[in-house]
Amino acid sequence: MDDQNEGGTTATMSFFAAALFIIGSHFAVGEIVGLIDSARPGARFDIVTLTACQLLVHLGLVFVIARIYARETSVRTILGLRPIGALTLLLAFFRR
Repeated sequence: MDDQNEGGTTATMSFFAAALFIIGSHFAVGEIVGLIDSARPGARFDIVTLTACQLLVHLGLVFVIARIYARETSVRTILGLRPIGALTLLLAFFRR
């Protein structure tokens, strides 16, 4: 991802900000796993729960970073997604 967004202004992330995001994501994963473990005992050791919690936190983190550092850029551009044609979408649903 470039340091320059579509608006022409430069927005860079400092090392300190990146470290805070990583530390915050580590604690957020722990808190979410603890919350789920309190609702369903044994979830702390479930690989699916751990992976889902990490996915949730990291996708949220990507969205927050995108809104802070690339405000004018669309999420589709940041994630590198491209539009799908209507025919391709219909064929995907009816494939066996």
